Amino acid sequence: MPPVAAGSDGLIVVGRVGRPHGVRGAFFLRCDASIAADLRCGLTLELTVGETRRFVKIRECGAVGEGLRVFLEGVDDRDEAAALTGAVVRASRTDLSCLNEGEFFDADLLGLEVVTGKGRLLGTIAEIVETGANDVYVVVGQDGEFLVPAVSHAVVAVDLQAKRVTVVAEAIEYPEAPKAPKARREPKVE
Repeated sequence: MPPVAAGSDGLIVVGRVGRPHGVRGAFFLRCDASIAADLRCGLTLELTVGETRRFVKIRECGAVGEGLRVFLEGVDDRDEAAALTGAVVRASRTDLSCLNEGEFFDADLLGLEVVTGKGRLLGTIAEIVETGANDVYVVVGQDGEFLVPAVSHAVVAVDLQAKRVTVVAEAIEYPEAPKAPKARREPKVE
């Protein structure tokens, strides 16, 4: 999911429309499992495709395999669902569950500055990657790109008021530069 920060309108990104499912207008919604639990019939969502924004209500939704299948009011066939593929889906923060201590919406973390325990500025969180085991913060700064695992032994503190995340310097991963492809040599023909 591309980085999209929380807007001043109180809406936060909950996912992206995936591929259509069936012929009755359903689609798979790519979203974090913690947010999927909050999606329910009657919830109003904002869908953004390019420059076009529209508000729609969930008609039906539920887990299918490892995904979430969603039907929206006014989206009644596969072609209409396919036209929404890739749309950014946002919902009102007030319609989502309260977070427990130490939990944050991804949208609240994007753009926060990241510093080490000694106060060294590393950059800002540009993207959050879901890896299955834990999320990883992609931090971009003057010294390049850093990866910070979103786990308690790596992230010391998150201060939304100060717009700062403090991390343990030793937990930072430095992505390797892509290796140049090896030159292919033609076999000698004698």
